[in-house]
Amino acid sequence: MLVVLKWLLLAVLVLGAALSSLWVIIPKEEIDPTRRIDSATIGENLDAWLAEKERMQPGLRDGAQKQIIWAGQTDAQTPLSIVYLHGFSASAQELSPVPQQIAENLGANLYLSRLTGHGVDSDELGKALPNDWIDDLSEAIAIGRRIGERVILIGTSMGGALTAIGAQQSPDDLAGVVMLSPGFRLKGIAGASIEWPGARIWGPWLVGEERGFEPRNDAHAAHWTNRYPTEALASLGAVSRYARSMDVEAIDVPALFFVAQGDTVADPKTTRQLAADWGGPHEIVPVVMAEGDDPDAHVLAGDALSPGQTARTVSIITSWARDLHN
Repeated sequence: MLVVLKWLLLAVLVLGAALSSLWVIIPKEEIDPTRRIDSATIGENLDAWLAEKERMQPGLRDGAQKQIIWAGQTDAQTPLSIVYLHGFSASAQELSPVPQQIAENLGANLYLSRLTGHGVDSDELGKALPNDWIDDLSEAIAIGRRIGERVILIGTSMGGALTAIGAQQSPDDLAGVVMLSPGFRLKGIAGASIEWPGARIWGPWLVGEERGFEPRNDAHAAHWTNRYPTEALASLGAVSRYARSMDVEAIDVPALFFVAQGDTVADPKTTRQLAADWGGPHEIVPVVMAEGDDPDAHVLAGDALSPGQTARTVSIITSWARDLHN
């Protein structure tokens, strides 16, 4: 019996050593924060350039396309522009009409971005790599600068984490950043595991080839990709891990953080800690969800999931942005 126990212990030690070695050897999903698109590649006629790019994406859902909403004359720059970055598996409609109303209140041009792999009913999300989204971020800020003298970047969930990365990347272009339920750390063991080395490889083997959720209503079904390849989560994990690792004390861009304590997706404690460490002027806006709002307390406004929070959210961001601009 003692011999058997010794062999079992040896086997456990060998297995542990092998797993430790794999942890070091298997690469993590990496982000290159120095990536920038060449703004000269953006067409002179922005509407036509964006429309042509989006025509190249088959199966694009109505309302998910990249688009500019001009405050007045087309191609006329406004003092501020608003740029919106949506969350993982979502689209620009997830927070609508919040960005639209803020832009209208401020007389600002608005750019609604679309992250690579999103807005389609296909396997495209599984093909998106984290640096594709960094390129989308860079493109969004460049377009924001074309349509506005200064940019206010707004992001939800993963879009919130990308917004923080944008503040690190392009501080001179940004008047301020707004992050709603930013995905700096996803909750639970599932949230931690998508950041582990090799998650793109072992994730589908461990939990299945596909993940998803049941839409809560017609708008949720229309504007989110509710089934997607499991491997897509590895890119999400890379964005969360990098955004959380940044030296945010060195970022001096003014920031507004919307946090719901009951968020079941993004860890509010991590967001509060990161907000407290933020180097520039910052404010945390606590959100108390009500009946009829997102039961996950994650999408904090918008007609699709939390219509009761829209007016307050628009009012707070509009007032904050006006104070920045004055």
